[in-house]
Amino acid sequence: MTALYLFSFLLVAAAILSLLRIAPADFLDSLAGMARTLRPNRKATLKQQIKKSVREKKIGGIRKIFSDARNELELTHRTDRLRWYTTASVLLFTAGVLVSALFENYFLMPVLAVGLALLPWLSVLLNAASFQKQLNGELETALGMITTSYLRNDNIISAVRENVGSIHYPIREIFEKFLVQADLISSDVTKLLEEMRDSLDNTVFHDWVDQVILCRQNRTLKSTLQPIVSRLSTVREVTGKLENLMYEPVKEFISLAVMVVLNFPMIRLMSPQWYDTITRRTGGQILIAFTFFAVFFSLCACITKTRPAEYRR
Repeated sequence: MTALYLFSFLLVAAAILSLLRIAPADFLDSLAGMARTLRPNRKATLKQQIKKSVREKKIGGIRKIFSDARNELELTHRTDRLRWYTTASVLLFTAGVLVSALFENYFLMPVLAVGLALLPWLSVLLNAASFQKQLNGELETALGMITTSYLRNDNIISAVRENVGSIHYPIREIFEKFLVQADLISSDVTKLLEEMRDSLDNTVFHDWVDQVILCRQNRTLKSTLQPIVSRLSTVREVTGKLENLMYEPVKEFISLAVMVVLNFPMIRLMSPQWYDTITRRTGGQILIAFTFFAVFFSLCACITKTRPAEYRR
């Protein structure tokens, strides 16, 4: 009955936050701010003021996973799938609560609920390499074609218009927006190029756009565009060589985690008395909760530390 009350409270709280359009992270930040205001006012020391002004506050933990996953969806222009990942996360959270209540293990309830809720966002980060590889390949093709046309006709708008039909999603949207703005909104090509540069978080793309802006001022610099595009080829080669090396440990860890979870039904088949001991008694329930916590914590650390290769200055 306690689990049912807890589950009902979580559903009501989630419904209220959804109706008010309040993000859970913002709600927790508000609670933290209220707690700070209730404390007696204490003057910060000089050392604390220097740390606060110099050090940038870094996002960590679960919020960092959400932030990285959202940035990855924005980078690959797949923000329309954000609601589906959110729905899947809520359903998995509910499943974790129900499974824990079914086994009457209330120590496992927060661990399993939060861990399962993170799985959709971890899958986004795990697939970031393939999305980044696809994005770099399409960007390399698009910049190569546009650069060739620009070297020939010395007009960036004409070069983009000649090749935009051969560019695929999601790079195509960036250049289509550039053409629409150039035709209907503004004739300041330099400003439009600067806006287009900010539409994609890619170092090579930023360097290419900056160089195009310089080429419009000095035509003798056009020969520097092709070497910038070739950087994407270098990234593609490095990614191909390191892909198995980077993601083989992740595959091995996932296999090991699955084996750890499958140990529990195996124990039930081999020794029902031991299974009853670890699932019914408090010590066994704490051990199960700690085991799942170690699995989810290690999975988060393993995936967040494994990032695709990118070109950096």
